[in-house]
Amino acid sequence: MPKTKPQSAELKVTMDPSVIEMLTEPMRDLVQKAIDVMRHEKRGGMPIQRVHLSKFVDPETENWEEVVFEVKLSCGEKEAIAHWGRLSEKVHRLTEGFSESDRAQLENRIAVGADWE
Repeated sequence: MPKTKPQSAELKVTMDPSVIEMLTEPMRDLVQKAIDVMRHEKRGGMPIQRVHLSKFVDPETENWEEVVFEVKLSCGEKEAIAHWGRLSEKVHRLTEGFSESDRAQLENRIAVGADWE
Protein backbone atom coordinates (compact mmCIF):
# COMPACT_ATOMS: atom_id res chain seq x y z
CA MET A 1 0.00 0.00 0.00
CA PRO A 2 1.52 3.37 -0.99
CA LYS A 3 2.31 5.87 1.73
CA THR A 4 0.32 9.09 1.62
CA LYS A 5 1.38 12.37 3.12
CA PRO A 6 -0.99 13.94 5.62
CA GLN A 7 -2.69 16.96 4.10
CA SER A 8 -3.27 20.29 5.73
CA ALA A 9 -6.80 21.61 5.24
CA GLU A 10 -5.41 25.08 4.58
CA LEU A 11 -4.58 26.04 1.00
CA LYS A 12 -1.26 27.87 0.61
CA VAL A 13 -1.64 30.64 -1.96
CA THR A 14 1.25 32.90 -2.97
CA MET A 15 1.56 35.41 -5.79
CA ASP A 16 4.17 37.33 -7.68
CA PRO A 17 4.00 41.09 -6.99
CA SER A 18 3.33 41.65 -10.71
CA VAL A 19 -0.08 39.98 -10.33
CA ILE A 20 -1.32 42.62 -7.90
CA GLU A 21 -1.53 45.32 -10.60
CA MET A 22 -3.88 43.04 -12.57
CA LEU A 23 -6.32 42.63 -9.68
CA THR A 24 -8.81 45.33 -10.59
CA GLU A 25 -12.51 44.65 -11.10
CA PRO A 26 -13.69 42.27 -12.47
CA MET A 27 -10.39 40.30 -12.48
CA ARG A 28 -10.08 40.49 -8.70
CA ASP A 29 -13.49 38.83 -8.30
CA LEU A 30 -12.62 36.10 -10.79
CA VAL A 31 -9.28 35.37 -9.10
CA GLN A 32 -10.95 35.18 -5.67
CA LYS A 33 -13.63 32.83 -7.00
CA ALA A 34 -10.94 30.62 -8.57
CA ILE A 35 -9.07 30.45 -5.25
CA ASP A 36 -12.36 29.55 -3.53
CA VAL A 37 -12.87 26.70 -6.03
CA MET A 38 -9.38 25.38 -5.31
CA ARG A 39 -9.97 25.59 -1.54
CA HIS A 40 -13.21 23.67 -1.96
CA GLU A 41 -11.50 20.99 -4.07
CA LYS A 42 -8.69 20.64 -1.51
CA ARG A 43 -11.23 20.21 1.29
CA GLY A 44 -12.92 17.59 -0.86
CA GLY A 45 -9.71 15.57 -1.09
CA MET A 46 -7.89 16.90 -4.14
CA PRO A 47 -4.18 16.62 -3.20
CA ILE A 48 -3.31 20.30 -3.71
CA GLN A 49 -0.10 21.28 -1.90
CA ARG A 50 -0.05 24.93 -2.90
CA VAL A 51 -1.09 27.46 -5.52
CA HIS A 52 1.12 30.22 -6.89
CA LEU A 53 -0.21 33.06 -9.05
CA SER A 54 2.03 34.55 -11.69
CA LYS A 55 1.57 36.91 -14.60
CA PHE A 56 2.09 35.84 -18.19
CA VAL A 57 2.66 38.48 -20.86
CA ASP A 58 2.46 37.30 -24.46
CA PRO A 59 5.28 39.06 -26.33
CA GLU A 60 3.59 38.42 -29.68
CA THR A 61 0.24 39.95 -28.77
CA GLU A 62 -0.15 43.62 -27.89
CA ASN A 63 -1.55 44.30 -24.41
CA TRP A 64 -2.01 40.62 -23.57
CA GLU A 65 -1.65 39.50 -19.96
CA GLU A 66 -3.12 36.64 -18.02
CA VAL A 67 -3.05 35.39 -14.45
CA VAL A 68 -1.64 31.87 -14.24
CA PHE A 69 -2.54 29.61 -11.33
CA GLU A 70 0.36 27.19 -10.87
CA VAL A 71 -1.09 24.31 -8.86
CA LYS A 72 1.26 21.86 -7.11
CA LEU A 73 -0.33 18.43 -6.59
CA SER A 74 0.82 15.51 -4.41
CA CYS A 75 0.01 12.62 -6.72
CA GLY A 76 1.15 10.78 -9.82
CA GLU A 77 1.04 12.08 -13.37
CA LYS A 78 -2.25 10.49 -14.49
CA GLU A 79 -4.14 11.63 -11.41
CA ALA A 80 -2.59 15.12 -11.64
CA ILE A 81 -3.65 15.51 -15.26
CA ALA A 82 -7.21 14.51 -14.34
CA HIS A 83 -7.24 17.02 -11.45
CA TRP A 84 -5.78 19.73 -13.70
CA GLY A 85 -8.53 19.16 -16.27
CA ARG A 86 -11.21 19.36 -13.60
CA LEU A 87 -9.79 22.55 -12.06
CA SER A 88 -9.30 24.21 -15.45
CA GLU A 89 -12.87 23.51 -16.45
CA LYS A 90 -14.31 24.79 -13.17
CA VAL A 91 -12.20 27.95 -13.24
CA HIS A 92 -13.09 28.77 -16.84
CA ARG A 93 -16.80 28.26 -16.11
CA LEU A 94 -16.61 30.94 -13.41
CA THR A 95 -16.88 33.67 -16.04
CA GLU A 96 -20.47 32.55 -16.72
CA GLY A 97 -21.53 34.39 -13.56
CA PHE A 98 -20.32 37.76 -14.86
CA SER A 99 -22.05 40.30 -17.07
CA GLU A 100 -21.53 40.06 -20.83
CA SER A 101 -19.15 43.04 -20.89
CA ASP A 102 -17.12 41.62 -17.98
CA ARG A 103 -17.00 38.18 -19.63
CA ALA A 104 -15.56 39.78 -22.77
CA GLN A 105 -12.93 41.52 -20.64
CA LEU A 106 -12.05 38.30 -18.78
CA GLU A 107 -12.04 35.98 -21.80
CA ASN A 108 -8.84 33.90 -21.75
CA ARG A 109 -7.24 36.09 -19.07
CA ILE A 110 -6.81 33.28 -16.57
CA ALA A 111 -5.02 29.95 -16.92
CA VAL A 112 -4.42 26.92 -14.72
CA GLY A 113 -1.19 24.94 -14.84
CA ALA A 114 -0.29 21.87 -12.78
CA ASP A 115 2.83 20.22 -11.48
CA TRP A 116 3.00 17.03 -9.46
CA GLU A 117 5.32 14.92 -7.36
